[in-house]
Amino acid sequence: MDTYGDTAMQRATAGPPARRPAYTLIELIVVITIIAVLAGLSVAFMSAFNGSAATTASAANNVQNTLMVARSEALRSGRAYGVRFLRDPSNANQVTQMQFIQQPPDFFGGRAYVQAATLTVVNTPDVDLYGGFGPGDVRNPVQVGDYIEVRNTGQMRRIIAMTTAPGNVCRQVKVALPPSGSVAVPGSLTLSPVPAAGPKPNQFRIIRQPRVVGEEPILLPQDIIIDLQTNVTYSSQLPLNTTDNSIDVLFSPSGQVIGTNVTDAPMFFWVRNSLQATFSGDDTLIAVYPRTGLTAAHPANPNGTDPYSFAKDGRSSAP
Repeated sequence: MDTYGDTAMQRATAGPPARRPAYTLIELIVVITIIAVLAGLSVAFMSAFNGSAATTASAANNVQNTLMVARSEALRSGRAYGVRFLRDPSNANQVTQMQFIQQPPDFFGGRAYVQAATLTVVNTPDVDLYGGFGPGDVRNPVQVGDYIEVRNTGQMRRIIAMTTAPGNVCRQVKVALPPSGSVAVPGSLTLSPVPAAGPKPNQFRIIRQPRVVGEEPILLPQDIIIDLQTNVTYSSQLPLNTTDNSIDVLFSPSGQVIGTNVTDAPMFFWVRNSLQATFSGDDTLIAVYPRTGLTAAHPANPNGTDPYSFAKDGRSSAP
């Protein structure tokens, strides 16, 4: 039997082989769309799962970097430079914004004397403390919150009010009183009453407090705060600006932290997500060490009685 011939005949009469089914363009588009939707849902889910920790960590890094920039600028410029932490107007226990600040040089004037009997008013008859700008101008060289020192007394008093005279000039300021019942305390201003006649030779200088540099504040991410309530145990370590109750971290030209209420103890800024309970997120402590001006980030310790233990001893914060 001619097997070869039969096989050739069958191939000739069977016609072309059946074509393999293929996807149409519409089917491909549907499949790609489904894949894209699933991928988007996965990303959204993972972002919601990890977003809080990532945002808190990045915000803490931003706080630390802001402090480091301020210290570097103080070292570079040779003038005190720092960061002001602004309390949230709706919650004084939270900080949501920061601003760079710089301390201007001391303001020197002519003569000064204390008004008779009160010891609360200092007159500067030959100097305009507004500097020609008028009351309420942020450019005024002297402002409420600055400190005045009359020479040869070695004492400074905080300016609590400025008096506007005709011509929109200021030649008189009120200063803070010493504590009730005190006769002479550190920082009090005690001068003889103004003489009825003759020269008034007392020279004075004004130690000006830090001023904001730039216009736009640095904002923390939404829902991320620096929690001052959590930090209540160590709130005495935070240098308060008595003018507006903000917190000023001011670096000297040598790098150390200077200013009112500054001690050798470290300052702690607790960064966390306000929508979460304490320790439920990636709570981070930014520590500032006043002696050196250096900063470091540490996790808050959720175990034990001292949540600041990792920041006090960096060796204990290793995972």
